[in-house]
Amino acid sequence: MDYGGVLLLSAALASFIVPLSIGRGEHWAPWVLALLAASLPLLGAFLAFERRLARRGGMPILDAALLQIGSFRRGLVVAFLFFFTAPFYVFFSLYLQAGLSRTPLAAGLAVLPYGIANFLGPMLATRFPAAARPYLFGVGMALELLGYGGIALCAALQIGGWAIFIVIFTAGFGQGIAMPEMINAILGEVPRNHTGLAAGMMNSTLQIGSSISVPAIGSIFFAMLGDGTTPADYGHALGVAIGSQIAVLGLSMLLGLRNGRRSVRDGGRAAADAAPRRAGR
Repeated sequence: MDYGGVLLLSAALASFIVPLSIGRGEHWAPWVLALLAASLPLLGAFLAFERRLARRGGMPILDAALLQIGSFRRGLVVAFLFFFTAPFYVFFSLYLQAGLSRTPLAAGLAVLPYGIANFLGPMLATRFPAAARPYLFGVGMALELLGYGGIALCAALQIGGWAIFIVIFTAGFGQGIAMPEMINAILGEVPRNHTGLAAGMMNSTLQIGSSISVPAIGSIFFAMLGDGTTPADYGHALGVAIGSQIAVLGLSMLLGLRNGRRSVRDGGRAAADAAPRRAGR
């Protein structure tokens, strides 16, 4: 067990996430900024520790050898940005309860369409022919961005009813379609004997992205809300926060599409290089 790596990575994440979470309330005191600045040296110490552990024949939680695989390395960046959806659950619920005076039960039921659609999306994706599946990531992300754009618009304009139901369902459905193809692109070129470790690294990256996204987008939400207490104030804050989330998810989409194209191109080159060798035999 890589206890040292776990400790250093946890410290690096805590020194980044905690200041983002409490910085506004502490008026960005010097100690908060110092803690935030310490995240980079701690991350560097974690990477150095992992390299030393690998050289000694240990089992690091971050295998640097896997990062030599281009599609996997680029895919981790896509995965980190892909789970910047977590703020939606937190701040949409806050908008409904604090802004619109809805009950916790009503707020929970309001996001239920997202979960249902997120469940149905992957099931539908498996029914597409194999030739169409490489395009599903782009299609799913486009639907997700469209859905989140609709959520931001509905919040800003105080629109409810079936309109908000439809856009929430669209966002969840898009994520459900895109996620399986994202996972395939990340793990597709990883050797089978390293698939378990690679999957663990990918899942950790998704969770880290989710953890960082809440305080990061939350800082924007509360900065926009200020001292506001009306439904319009909360709607405006949520609209801007979701807009920031859309920007991050859009970047994830562009990087994911680029990663897919590069993987196909690299795979074609590898096949072309292998053909003469097979012919020579």
